[in-house]
Amino acid sequence: MLNTMQPVATTPSFNFFLTAEVQQNPNYGYIEPTPLRVLPKQPARTVEADNVTLAQQYASRINIIRLIAIASVVWGHCLYSIEHKVFFKQNEQIIQTVLLETGRIGTVMFFIISGFLINDKLSRFNPLGYLRYRLFSLILPWAIFLSSFTFIQTMRELGLQQMVHNPHHTIVVMLGLFRIFLFHSAYWFIPVSILSVMVLVMFKQYVKNLWFGVLLACVTLFYGVNLYYAWIPVDHTKAFIGYIFFLWLGMQIKTHSATVQNILNHLSWPVLSGLLALFFIAACFEAIKLNSIGCADPYASIKISNSILSVIAFLTLLKSSRMKRLNRLNPQNYVYGIYLMHCIIITELMPYVNTFIAHYKFNNNLPAMALILGIAFSITITINYLIIMILKRSALSFILGITR
Repeated sequence: MLNTMQPVATTPSFNFFLTAEVQQNPNYGYIEPTPLRVLPKQPARTVEADNVTLAQQYASRINIIRLIAIASVVWGHCLYSIEHKVFFKQNEQIIQTVLLETGRIGTVMFFIISGFLINDKLSRFNPLGYLRYRLFSLILPWAIFLSSFTFIQTMRELGLQQMVHNPHHTIVVMLGLFRIFLFHSAYWFIPVSILSVMVLVMFKQYVKNLWFGVLLACVTLFYGVNLYYAWIPVDHTKAFIGYIFFLWLGMQIKTHSATVQNILNHLSWPVLSGLLALFFIAACFEAIKLNSIGCADPYASIKISNSILSVIAFLTLLKSSRMKRLNRLNPQNYVYGIYLMHCIIITELMPYVNTFIAHYKFNNNLPAMALILGIAFSITITINYLIIMILKRSALSFILGITR
């Protein structure tokens, strides 16, 4: 075996390039062995670690979806003044439909979000336990804001003096307004959401079964078809059990998040964008069709095309990683407060907006109305956010819900 401590022999031609000092060195040609670097052993990635990383990634994106969903809901409610307005020009009818449809996507997305978030907790609840769990974080704030909204509108309707001198009539008016706001304002979402979760809690042993999801999808489909035939009241706010499917779907997305991510990774952006555009156009055409047959709620969020559109929009946002900066607005802590407050702000602001539109004779100029309503939406969402931020930092923060 070659002894590495011996000088390495060199040819005369090579020695020609070496100095005499080097040539006379007995250790000339000896190469000091370099110890091998042992890299630290990297821990093998596990399925559990991948799932944790994916869960954190999706948690961040769910917050962004929350923010976009509430923006859609607030925008839809800002458009209430043009929802039942009749425009005779075809281009204005198309603009009207497009504007209103953008305000209907957020509702279904919120139900999917609710299912996504409740998935890991569902098994530990019974119906009464769930009500207790949600009492201070969800139900009490909802009751406070709904009651406040009812009181403000009663005072606007009767005046403070009449309220004081005729308490019986005041109570009758307040109860009537409370019922109207419960079923025909944004405040319908919380009781429907709670009822839907309680149904899933009662049938939690079947939640993982595909047939259960198919059954819930059939119920949702029934409400979508009912918009055409009015077998039962068509108002989407009364479709109490029609939204349970979207909660179930959100739970399945959370349970099978790795599979969902794999599917989304294989769907290119052009494909997703094409699907979004296709079903948005379909939702607009369905709204026009429902309008033409005299449907009482042609822009219902539960209509078939809008349901599919909302699911695709949710998955598209779940795939996207380009809106991380929106997390700086802290959606997790502000979105519920915005939901609770925005009805009050819109109701107080929109009379001034409508007066402005009427004064400058924009009633029959839909593009101008859309611009003004867009400004009103921006003002509403900004004021809303600032009020919630102030309340969050005050002694009244409890009225926005105690985080559990």
